[in-house]
Amino acid sequence: MNIIVSKKAQNDLNNILEYIAEAGYPETAHRYLERLMHFINSLAIYNKKYQLCRNRIFRLAGFRCVVFENTYVLIYKIEQNSLKIIRVIHGKNLKE
Repeated sequence: MNIIVSKKAQNDLNNILEYIAEAGYPETAHRYLERLMHFINSLAIYNKKYQLCRNRIFRLAGFRCVVFENTYVLIYKIEQNSLKIIRVIHGKNLKE
């Protein structure tokens, strides 16, 4: 399955990396991003494992949500033979 990362999701990933690095932990930031990317790649195999989002708007659009390491929520959609990562949002910023 092909994985597509939207521009917004790519910006989200860059912001996460920058936030952790600027807090004084650049090596931790890179390790975290590596784990996150590994998790994103695993979604290509287990893409239907996670339910549709609880957020009504996301659910109606067919988006699925999954929490990564109790912090960030990955919002994605399965389209034909592709998995599109829509956003990567900190859980406290996600409204039900």
